[in-house]
Amino acid sequence: MSDTLVSINCKKCNQNFQPDSKTRGDWICPNCQTKNPNLQRHFRSVADLYILWLVFSGIFTFIHFQSAGLDGNTIFSFLFLIPLIVTIVFIYKSKIPWSDKTVKILIWLTFGISLGFKLLQIAGMLLAGRINVSFTIGFVVIYLAIFIYLFWLHLQANKYTTE
Repeated sequence: MSDTLVSINCKKCNQNFQPDSKTRGDWICPNCQTKNPNLQRHFRSVADLYILWLVFSGIFTFIHFQSAGLDGNTIFSFLFLIPLIVTIVFIYKSKIPWSDKTVKILIWLTFGISLGFKLLQIAGMLLAGRINVSFTIGFVVIYLAIFIYLFWLHLQANKYTTE
């Protein structure tokens, strides 16, 4: 994790400025007073999303283990808690998560692991001839929304960050 300060390019005047990491709102360019996205806040909201994911995965793991015992879903859900925890810790420990390559990789890796497992679940349901339409629609809507947000955040971090 890098602790060096990173400049941000203003979206209007394209001048570099040092964002105030304590600001909760938009980062204001000192040159032209334009509002720029607060990348730290957005990366922290990814961590918050992953915390919710951690809580629901933990609850699912516990309930599923109580009802079905130790099976593939229980094992994956338990193992999936590890990358969630690691990603959350790295995001919160990083002073500049929008410029931290490890944080970016962990965010996408965690999302990809979960996406891959859900796709395997859907493929298993198709092969067994027991497709659950509500599960599939919920999967598509939720994962598409998360993907769009992560992709937007990735583009914003690349667009505004200067090394």
